[in-house]
Amino acid sequence: MKYEVIAIGAGMAGIIAACAARDKGKKVLVLSKGQGCTNMTSGTVDVLGYQPWEQQRCLTNIKDNVQRLIKKKADHPYSKIGYKFLEESLEYFLNTASEMGLEYKGDGKRNFLLVTSYGFVRPTALVPTSMAGGDVRNEGECLVIGMEGLLDFSPKMVADGANRFREKMGIKGKWVNGGLINLGLSRTKRSNPLAIAKWLDKEENFNYLVRELKLLISGHGMGKETAIVLPAVLGSKYQQDLTAKLSIKLQHPVFEIPVGQLTVPGYRLNNMLIDSAAKKGADIQLGTPVLEVKTTKETMTVTIDAPGKPVVYSCEKLILATGGVFGGGILKDRKGYEETAIGLPVATGGNKNTNSMGLLNREEQPYSLAGVAVNKDLQPSVLYKDFNKYGQVAIVGASLAGYDAAVEKSGLGVALATGYAAGTLAGYHYNQGERRCYNEASC
Repeated sequence: MKYEVIAIGAGMAGIIAACAARDKGKKVLVLSKGQGCTNMTSGTVDVLGYQPWEQQRCLTNIKDNVQRLIKKKADHPYSKIGYKFLEESLEYFLNTASEMGLEYKGDGKRNFLLVTSYGFVRPTALVPTSMAGGDVRNEGECLVIGMEGLLDFSPKMVADGANRFREKMGIKGKWVNGGLINLGLSRTKRSNPLAIAKWLDKEENFNYLVRELKLLISGHGMGKETAIVLPAVLGSKYQQDLTAKLSIKLQHPVFEIPVGQLTVPGYRLNNMLIDSAAKKGADIQLGTPVLEVKTTKETMTVTIDAPGKPVVYSCEKLILATGGVFGGGILKDRKGYEETAIGLPVATGGNKNTNSMGLLNREEQPYSLAGVAVNKDLQPSVLYKDFNKYGQVAIVGASLAGYDAAVEKSGLGVALATGYAAGTLAGYHYNQGERRCYNEASC
């Protein structure tokens, strides 16, 4: 079967690329060996939380600092596509999420400062409404309540971490450790945030949570202006807002904090993205490992491992959103780095000995910097050597060289912006020696 665009990878970058290409009228297929890595995120969109050369200073002004980064690091993905594409991609995401029933807050110009389940403060650009009330700079009291058996969420650590920051900044109002509630769940279920969220999807279980919370809150004698802070387990469905419903029931503001490796907000976001691409008309095949990719001037073929026998698809434009070193798109062994889909050259972060850097060192890691170097249209930099082979390939997300998402706190921001850029540019055809750019920033 023939498609105009095939995206390999079902994370933020691959799905947004598919959505943007569909908006240009292209026939699109998404292939992925798994469910994508969006499940493993906090469900927020980090654009830029730290400058790679100023890791100790948390950023609040995104726009100015991204523009500084673009001027200073020519190899960074934001530098490749330009600020305008980033700005447009954030608006595109907000509109897409809203249309699907998952509301986000933020304008992409300033960071929220949220508290993690371990009491650290982290910057992020776009947050679900269920988490938006949790900016640690907001004045007023908060009562932090955990759940028995959910070991990755400590009300004491959350409250202590928030209060340290607030005292340092002179912000009024304390976060109080409200203790734990018991939902009466089995040991296996109560330790799993997603299992709790699916349990709370049922009305009778949600009402049980309301009763338990009312009893605990009344014991603390908190006023109605006190916000209630809970682990992010308030329902698994992205279309429903149990946080707002709970706020009405308790007559208190309520917000969530993500917990666990597979977070509930990440699960909601992942499902929303996949449903959005399907709604726009993209074909999506999950659980289909790619066996081989062949590229020529006119077309490319992708062979997948399907039940019975391999299936071959052809396309005019290929978008690689395979996840970099952490998603399996780039592998490292004793011989060096390898891009797994096509065998593209991998740019590394140098020869620095990572073994001597320390576990919590905030310097950029050569391993994380490894990726495929690209031009301003996100085509592989080896294009000039063989246009016929690589002219219709775009690299997006974590497979790109030149940035360390963990240090910068820019992972989903880069994935969103580059995926949107590649999907949009897929609406144009590239001939040898000709580049048709979407806007001046990419020319």
